[in-house]
Amino acid sequence: MSPIFTASARLPFPFTTTTTTTTTTTTTTTTTTTTTTPLLLLLLLHHHHHHHHHHHHHRSQ
Repeated sequence: MSPIFTASARLPFPFTTTTTTTTTTTTTTTTTTTTTTPLLLLLLLHHHHHHHHHHHHHRSQ
């Protein structure tokens, strides 16, 4: 979960710096958001399910 969040937080930074190419930045940001959104949702949903399932094995983690 942490590496995904770090990558997601690090992605907008370089794009924000490149304000010269607004069209390219907008297209790239839109593509990134579209790709990141379902991935984050899937990860959050999967993590939620895993947490519920592995409630007894909390000492193992």
